[in-house]
Amino acid sequence: MSSEFDVELSPVPGALQRLLGVVRRRGFTILSLSAVRDDTGDGYRVAITVSGARRALTLRNHLANLVDVRSVNLLSCTQASCA
Repeated sequence: MSSEFDVELSPVPGALQRLLGVVRRRGFTILSLSAVRDDTGDGYRVAITVSGARRALTLRNHLANLVDVRSVNLLSCTQASCA
């Protein structure tokens, strides 16, 4: 079961590391990751694809609670991980 997220991060030290820590602690495996500066240069756009047995919506909620996360969108997920 894979899920794809689009995350906007603040440009502070450790923000990406904290994001990846939550993904790992919640039992997901990273399949792909891309992080680039956003258009304004005031943050990062992170595209991340993960797999795991848990619900993608739960991971989305945990990521949204991180202080460095400005927004998180669940772009796609398999039927079982969306429920």
